[in-house]
Amino acid sequence: MRPMIALSSLLAALALSTPQAGAQGMSPGQQGKFCLKEDKGAINCTYATMAACEQAKTGNADQCTENKPAPTTGSGMSQEKK
Repeated sequence: MRPMIALSSLLAALALSTPQAGAQGMSPGQQGKFCLKEDKGAINCTYATMAACEQAKTGNADQCTENKPAPTTGSGMSQEKK
């Protein structure tokens, strides 16, 4: 029973700590207020506070930034010239 609990805990911790790559394809779970940008290129926007993001850093080149939505035109349509 103990090994099963330990394995479940480990899998849950890994699932929560694995960064999602690419800010463009963010899922609803990626809508935190702060993003961790790793030096390897991975972006994880699941942090509610800057302090939580800072604690998750693993390398000197990692950066925490505010999660700002991408700018849009508001129309949802591209502006093409004819």
